[in-house]
Amino acid sequence: MSGSWPAQDFPHLTDADWVIPPSKPTTHYNCIAWSVGQTNRNWWPDVWGVGAWFPNVPRPTVPTVADFITGYASIGYTQCNDGILEKGFEKIALYAKQGVFGALMATHAAYQLPNGNWTSKLGGFEDIEHYHLDSLNGPQYGTVVAFMCRPRQLRPFPPSYSPPSTS
Repeated sequence: MSGSWPAQDFPHLTDADWVIPPSKPTTHYNCIAWSVGQTNRNWWPDVWGVGAWFPNVPRPTVPTVADFITGYASIGYTQCNDGILEKGFEKIALYAKQGVFGALMATHAAYQLPNGNWTSKLGGFEDIEHYHLDSLNGPQYGTVVAFMCRPRQLRPFPPSYSPPSTS
């Protein structure tokens, strides 16, 4: 099985590490939108205000990890230590790379499914279910640098996607 993304972007993402739900490549939403259950527009702190951003959180000029932590906190998430599945909680993993001026620059967010696997929207490509966070480590996203959690909430998914069974 292969996705439509360039293999060199995700060198650790082998066929054994992921499955594609029945989604198609799209630029209608991105990984941040997907992580909060939205598929109607991109979420990113662009200074032009084109994309959506977390409510009541100023749009940063440069998207650091700290800005995303503040954003997710505005919708009920708190920082937590790891991505281990905890009953009754949902988690977000934030990826980042070192920026030009030394700050950790946010690059990606993955959402933990109720079965413990993760789901990610890979840029303008498919959204996938992946079994390990480090399978997305590499030149495109860097590595996971922070985790956020909150009590699990009902999360809307696109009509074509049904979350995997938790049994």
